[in-house]
Amino acid sequence: MQNVITNSIKFRSVYRPLQLEINCMSNDTHHIFTFSDNGNGISDEYKTKVFKEFTQLNPREDEGTEMGLSIVRNIIIKHKGAINLKDNIPYGLTVEILFPVENN
Repeated sequence: MQNVITNSIKFRSVYRPLQLEINCMSNDTHHIFTFSDNGNGISDEYKTKVFKEFTQLNPREDEGTEMGLSIVRNIIIKHKGAINLKDNIPYGLTVEILFPVENN
């Protein structure tokens, strides 16, 4: 979750103040966490590439390891979850993380 929040801050728009909304809900099958921002978003062609190791989509002055979302995705999958990226209209991105409800 820290990585998703950090990305919202890192890739915010220079034209608008950052707005970040974090929600959690559960239904009969999943716990659903959403992180919605009004930042730069991500084009459709990069929505799968962003989860690959060492992939840098935007040239930046502050270099990172480019492993953040790859690690996030691997941890989520290890716990039988899923991660999805959804466009916000007119700006930004929502990262949705789902974990299955375990039956006791």
